[in-house]
Amino acid sequence: SPVAALRNTAQVNVQQPSGIRISKQTLVPQTEFNPTGATSPSTVSWRITNVNMISGSAGVTDDQLIDVLPADGLNGSAFHGTMPLTSVTAPTGAVVEYTKAAPASISTNVKDPSNAAGGATTWCATLSGAGCPTSLDQVTGLRITRPGPYNEGDAWSVDVTFTPVADLPTDLYVNV
Repeated sequence: SPVAALRNTAQVNVQQPSGIRISKQTLVPQTEFNPTGATSPSTVSWRITNVNMISGSAGVTDDQLIDVLPADGLNGSAFHGTMPLTSVTAPTGAVVEYTKAAPASISTNVKDPSNAAGGATTWCATLSGAGCPTSLDQVTGLRITRPGPYNEGDAWSVDVTFTPVADLPTDLYVNV
């Protein structure tokens, strides 16, 4: 066959995803369970990463995310005992806020009216009581704000760690 007869053309459309990509990954995919009285308990940790994929997004500022912590019976979580928050590691300058609202009532939409000042969810910069959690084990949700410009390609991460207490080998912790 002549070369001209072997040629063909096709149209290809390439689409570039745009937006803020949020991903979560466990830092330790499987941990040992912590029976009552465990002296060296295992922890459960995950990393939340935000990446700005908005082309030409100069002018975007103060990126924010909300993470509802696992609660027994919510989003597929099924566990015994408790799962108190142990630590939150956020980028330098980030503002971490806490709530003790019922997990099912917390909206992950940062623009939801319930998350605004005076909204149904009370967000607190300190563990101070008066409607705020007094300790990490009362925290049911986190709101993290990364202040300043958030340009195309910028990324930041937050690590969240728990230490389950009196859990069982069959327990399942789901964080969506």
